[in-house]
Amino acid sequence: NSTENGGVDIANRMVVLFSWFGLELQLSAIAANKYNESSMVRNVILHRYGYLSSKDVENFPELNEWVGEVLPITTERLNSYYNAVVAMHIAIAKSVWESQYN
Repeated sequence: NSTENGGVDIANRMVVLFSWFGLELQLSAIAANKYNESSMVRNVILHRYGYLSSKDVENFPELNEWVGEVLPITTERLNSYYNAVVAMHIAIAKSVWESQYN
């Protein structure tokens, strides 16, 4: 309940979660958006074999052309998701490193 739109904004949920431990995550808006998109795409692959619905793309309009189709996972798309996940892990690591717990 501490995160508005928490079902989609997974990056912000992580920020809130770690804030409960006194850790402040710093993640760019671009990385956060790609992190959120990668989470949604993971769920679509896992639960619907990659078929996107119109609801899936409400927050990610750049995927609109694949509504009703299987989303192609290109090297470029996969790299952008990989980079977003790495950015989140680095943000967590930096936050721990700079915290009082170090």
